[in-house]
Amino acid sequence: MASEYFDTPLLYLPGIGEKKAQLLYSELSLHSYEDLLYYFPYRYIDRTRIYTIGELRDDLPEIQIRGTLKHYVREGVGRKARLKAYLTDATGTVELVWFRNTQYFINHYPEEREYIVFGKFKRYGQSYTVAHPEVTPIEQAHTVTGG
Repeated sequence: MASEYFDTPLLYLPGIGEKKAQLLYSELSLHSYEDLLYYFPYRYIDRTRIYTIGELRDDLPEIQIRGTLKHYVREGVGRKARLKAYLTDATGTVELVWFRNTQYFINHYPEEREYIVFGKFKRYGQSYTVAHPEVTPIEQAHTVTGG
């Protein structure tokens, strides 16, 4: 009897539904209650903490910072084209870089507004850069910071 219970498809788990069950199967190969019990994530990302730019270090994993988007700069042409933006807080400035969908960011993330930016920050010279960061308007911060 217990074996049959654990073989129940995730579709029947309250709160999952058909779409989430399909997503869990396609992304993680999870099909049954038993699959879910024995699934162990390979990493944990703590998104409850928001760092300042001054706290950035080379050994940090993916983190999030809060700051004001100052301005966009387009550089290069063709395949080497990229969009840079500068995010500032009271402790410094970081560079955000995108190599594709550049017009989307200009249209959806206006300058002089505050955002939460998530990604892996890397040092280049004296400053930090993050490529293809996840950007969230401060008004929606509760959806990514855990509270």
